[in-house]
Amino acid sequence: MTPVAPRTVEQGESTRRRILDAAVIEFGRRGYRGCTLEEIAALAGVKRSTILHHFGSKENLLTQTLAELYLPGPDGPADPTRTLADAFDAIAEESARTPDRVRFFSVIGGESLTEDHPAHAFFRLRYDRLRREMRELVELEAGRTGAQLSGDDARVLANLAVAAMDGVQLQWLRNPGEVDMRAEMRVVTDLIRKRLRAAGSL
Repeated sequence: MTPVAPRTVEQGESTRRRILDAAVIEFGRRGYRGCTLEEIAALAGVKRSTILHHFGSKENLLTQTLAELYLPGPDGPADPTRTLADAFDAIAEESARTPDRVRFFSVIGGESLTEDHPAHAFFRLRYDRLRREMRELVELEAGRTGAQLSGDDARVLANLAVAAMDGVQLQWLRNPGEVDMRAEMRVVTDLIRKRLRAAGSL
């Protein structure tokens, strides 16, 4: 077999990256069902056949885009020094740098509520992990305040934190000049801490 020249490999990877970047924008603008491979190809500066060469189908393009952006590494022990504020600050900063990715995630996440959507399973797993990670952070905060949380309390606070994060991001997408994600998520953090301090004083 003739080896592939390094420049050819580099060009192929560059083309693949342009397609993925274009997919983020077009899927975010029109949703999975609303956009076409032709629209993604035009934005990426390639032909539709090039997308099919690299990804095989529109569905595979979506699932590989999600995997590139959000596929997590293996679970490890929670960082005992990380706080809810740290987590929300990091999310707010990353979101501000990558609004197209936030829109893509929000639009595809909403669409994927239907069971026949190709991203349905991905988002179920994604939110299972987010709730688990948020629960770990809530439990760490509880330990710092001396709060005695039941499993149900930790689960509810974690679910509310994830819901608040999603809601603030959606409001920011609609009115970016009127929503300070970092400041508003700090308020959510403060409310959770107040709840934990109240539980610790019982």
